[in-house]
Amino acid sequence: FFELIDFVEASQKSKQPIKHIIFAYTSRGSRNKKSKRMIEELLDIGVAIHFIKDNLILNSMSDFGEWLNWEFKSLKDQEDIEKLRKHVWDGTIKRIENGLYPGKATIGYLNYRPNKSSESVFVIDEDAAPYVQRAFELFSSGRYSVPKLVQELKAEFPDPKFKVLHTTRRYVEKFLKNPFYYGEMKVKGKLYQH
Repeated sequence: FFELIDFVEASQKSKQPIKHIIFAYTSRGSRNKKSKRMIEELLDIGVAIHFIKDNLILNSMSDFGEWLNWEFKSLKDQEDIEKLRKHVWDGTIKRIENGLYPGKATIGYLNYRPNKSSESVFVIDEDAAPYVQRAFELFSSGRYSVPKLVQELKAEFPDPKFKVLHTTRRYVEKFLKNPFYYGEMKVKGKLYQH
C-alpha cells in the first residue's frame, strides 16, 4: 500500500502522472486512519480512487453522499480489521501456549499439517537442514565473520537449490540471530519457550 502511494505521488511529476487507482474494496485503501488520510491526500492532487466491488468512485468532485459513503465504509473497515487483528493475535497466542511456532516455518523447517483438522507443525526440511546446521557449526567456531561464512556456505553448498539461502549476508545474519534455534520464539518482541 505504501509503495503504491509513493509510486503514484512520484508519478505526478512525470510526463504520465497516474490519475486513477483501482481497488477491489474500500478496505484495501482504508485499513486505518493513516491510510485513509493518504488516500484523501491523493484525491487532493487530482487522483481518482475506484473501489470496484463497493461501487464507489472518489475524486475531488465527489458529492456529499459519496463522501458520506466513504466515511461510513472506512469506519466499518477499520472496525473489521481491528477485530481480525485481535482474532489472529488470539490464535497466535494459542499456538505459542501449545508449544507451536506461529506463522511460516523458519529456515531448516517446513510447515506440515498432518490432516485438515489439525494445526500445522514444523518438520525438518531435509534439503535445508544440513545447510543451517553447517552455518551454525562454522559460525560458532569463532573463525568466521558473516561475509566469510556466506562465502564458505556458497563453496560447500554450490547446488542451485541453495542459492536463495545464501544470496545475501542479511539473510544468513537473520537466521543466525533467530532465537528459535536455541529453544525460544520471538513474537512481537517478546520471548516464549518452545
